[in-house]
Amino acid sequence: MLFHLSAREQNMVDDISILKLPWLRAAPEDFSARVNAAASPEDLIELSHYSLDLNQCERLGRALQKIDAAASMTTRFSIGVLSNSTTDLLPNVFVVAAARYGIGLRVERTDFDQVMQVALGANNGFEGKSLDAILLALDAHFFPQEHGETGVIESWKALYGQVVQGISSRFNVPLILQTIPDQSEILFGSADARQPGARRHSLIHLNRHIAEELCLDSNILYDVASLAEKVGLQEWYDPVMYYMAKLPFAQKALPAYAEGLSRLIAAIKGVSKKCLVFDLDNTIWGGVIGDDGIDGIEIGLGSPAGEAFLHVQRVILNYHSRGIVLAVSSKNTHELAIKVFEEHEDMLIRPEHIAVFQANWQDKASNLRAIAKNLNLGLESFVFLDDNPMERQLVREALPEVAVPELPDDPAYYPQVLAAAGYFEAITFSEEDRKRNESYRANAERIRAFESIGNLDDYLRSLSMVATIKPLDGSGLNRVVQLINKTNQFNLTTRRHDRPTVESIMQNSSYLTMLVRLKDKFGDNGMIALLIAKQAGADLSIDSFLMSCRVLERRVEYCVMNELVRLAKDRGVKRMLASYIPTDRNVIVENLYQDLGFRKTDECGDTGKTEWELELESFTDHAVFITIENLA
Repeated sequence: MLFHLSAREQNMVDDISILKLPWLRAAPEDFSARVNAAASPEDLIELSHYSLDLNQCERLGRALQKIDAAASMTTRFSIGVLSNSTTDLLPNVFVVAAARYGIGLRVERTDFDQVMQVALGANNGFEGKSLDAILLALDAHFFPQEHGETGVIESWKALYGQVVQGISSRFNVPLILQTIPDQSEILFGSADARQPGARRHSLIHLNRHIAEELCLDSNILYDVASLAEKVGLQEWYDPVMYYMAKLPFAQKALPAYAEGLSRLIAAIKGVSKKCLVFDLDNTIWGGVIGDDGIDGIEIGLGSPAGEAFLHVQRVILNYHSRGIVLAVSSKNTHELAIKVFEEHEDMLIRPEHIAVFQANWQDKASNLRAIAKNLNLGLESFVFLDDNPMERQLVREALPEVAVPELPDDPAYYPQVLAAAGYFEAITFSEEDRKRNESYRANAERIRAFESIGNLDDYLRSLSMVATIKPLDGSGLNRVVQLINKTNQFNLTTRRHDRPTVESIMQNSSYLTMLVRLKDKFGDNGMIALLIAKQAGADLSIDSFLMSCRVLERRVEYCVMNELVRLAKDRGVKRMLASYIPTDRNVIVENLYQDLGFRKTDECGDTGKTEWELELESFTDHAVFITIENLA
């Protein structure tokens, strides 16, 4: 039997091509007019949230840079681009993709094909530029075109390593290292993947070396080879444009390339998503439970639609297994909806996987606000999955900070679109991340417990909290660096430190560091707070003080200060100094030092920065309901 795609089905396949960024809404017909009529940076930034082709990205990117929209954005990032190919088209498209994530991006470039010169110091490159990272954008043409020679792999590894070492020694910033898409013609057929001397064989080993050996410590992997394979190598590489203009890939691939890079930058800046909220009817099963009943919905093996929805659930559970928090928001009767999770034998998602279950007849925006409150998570951490375009639009309008992917008509494509959107990009992954969903589920139980008790002191006593406080050491270092670079709300200075810097601090005896873990009767909250301070004589200056917002209102900060004062006194410290540097996201700690007993000594009217001091002799322990174990 032959199967033929209808014109409608073929259009759907074309529409979900990664090159079209299918999770985004189609650009409005009056896009150009709206760019020209934009009255503010916000108007232009809003236009970045559509699926734009290269020409539209160019137009919008020029407009964003002309008015210096990056200066108006609270999260900023400066990236240097070093490539053996033409980079002239990159800045505008990069700026648009970054704006989609709320990041004001500045792009610095070197002259064409100056990779070795910059690495070896023959070209000033980025000297004098303030960069947050350097993108090493190499393609296959950078590597010698050997013909079947042995030893190719080691020579390519050595060349790439020489470049990385040279740049790292000159510029003390993280490197974003991209894997190399295969642009070569087949030499041995299927045996190319295993035949020494074939370029495909060499590239496979080189890419593995980049991912497993070079992207350690502060270097970050950008898997462009994987992106190119998903697009299709024939779609990705355009030999005509390479020979005409030395473009490393087809022009139409540039928005997707910029999108992938922007996700990494968002992950570096701690603005990746943490929670997936999904609808039920026709989203994770076929049919309407209220009309069709538990035996009438489509889920499971035996029908194309049932198997498609089964895979949707499997993908959602895969996110759960890597620490993404799951929640339900559905217009349904709670008893009917929860019964499917409890009793339907083909359901993969079960009640224990769901942190918050909101099945009622309220609007979805109200449900999302309630879920955010229960989880103590900001709405900017949410992704909302719903098959209904009207519900998607309602949430977009009411809660613009929530990511709402477009979904095609056929549920078979839901997983592809959700995965392609890359909302949950990660540059590191730890056991703490894996357990995050358990932590937030327990947090929702804590909130319900507080509501039943009412009195804060009685509630805190009932939690039976136990804190472990120790100095920074080698254990959990990836999570420590992640905490420093992702925590934005309870963070007094939002200073960022990479792994080498943290390792240097650990080895310097003038620093006093504290790493805090917290358990209670509901479970282990994991690593939740960190403090770095530096001693100079009888003074101790707090460099960084940050804490996960999921333990707010439990007096952990007061417990940390009690122990910090005790440790400081043991070192002969008489006075503690601290700063608060305001951002748009850390206003919740504006008065923290005052609450902790510090005295304000200075305030900068232009920036809002305040300076504080505490005479340790006059300090009195704060009342907390936390037992301390394993003190340094």
